[in-house]
Amino acid sequence: MIKFFRRIRQRLLSENRFSKYLIYAIGEIILVVIGILIALQINNWNQGRLQIKEEQKILKNLKIDFDNNRKLLDNVLETTKSGISNSLEMLNYTGHKKKPETSMKFDSILNDIFISPAYRPVIGALHEITNSGKLGIIENRELRKLLATWPAIVEVVKVQYETSEANEMLLNQFVLKEGNWLNADQVSTTQRNVTFPKSGFESDNRDLLASQYFENLIENVAIGLDNYLSRLNEANTLLTRIEELIELEIEDD
Repeated sequence: MIKFFRRIRQRLLSENRFSKYLIYAIGEIILVVIGILIALQINNWNQGRLQIKEEQKILKNLKIDFDNNRKLLDNVLETTKSGISNSLEMLNYTGHKKKPETSMKFDSILNDIFISPAYRPVIGALHEITNSGKLGIIENRELRKLLATWPAIVEVVKVQYETSEANEMLLNQFVLKEGNWLNADQVSTTQRNVTFPKSGFESDNRDLLASQYFENLIENVAIGLDNYLSRLNEANTLLTRIEELIELEIEDD
C-alpha cells in the first residue's frame, strides 16, 4: 500500500502536475490523521471497557464487605438497645423502690446490661481501593463521597463505644467490690467452656440497689449506651445509602 501511494506521488511529480500532487498530499495527510483518530478511539474504547470491568470488580468486592457490615451493625444495634432497656429497668428498682422478686431476676438484668459489643466493620475492600488510588474509578460521585466518609463515621462510633465501655468498667469494678459476680454468672445466658460452682458466700446482689453510687453507675451506663446508639444510627443511615448506591451501580452478569 505504501509503495502504491509512493508511485502515485512520483508520477504526479514527473508529470509536473504540482497542484494535483498538493491536493493528493493533503488528502493523504487527512487519511493519516483519520487513521490516528480511529486508533485513538479504539484505544480509548478498550481502556474504557477495562475500566468498567475494574469498576464492577471493585463494586462487587465492596458489596461483599458491606453486606457483612450490615449483619454486624444490625446485631450491635439490637444488643445496644437491649442494654439500654435493661439499664432503665434496673433503675426502676433502686433506692426505696420495690426490688426484683428474686435475686436471680436481678442477676439476669445485671448480666444483660453488659452485652453491647463494639462495632468493627470490615474495611478490606475499601482500604485496598483507597490505598491504591482506585477510588476514582467509581463513576458515581455520591458513592465515592460516601465511601470516603465511611471510615470517619466508623471512628466516631469507635470513640463513643470506648466511652460507653469505660462506664461499664466502672460498674463492673463496683460489682466486683460490693457484689457477687459468681452468683450473677449462674444465670448468665452466655455460652462458656466451663461450669462455675455456686458461691461460697451467702450474698444477695439486690443489696446493691441500696447504693446511690450504684444507681449513678447504672444511669451513666444508660447514657453511654444511648450516645453509642445515636452514633450507630448515623452509621446505619450512611451504610444504608452506600448499599443502595452499590446495588444500583452493579451490572447484571
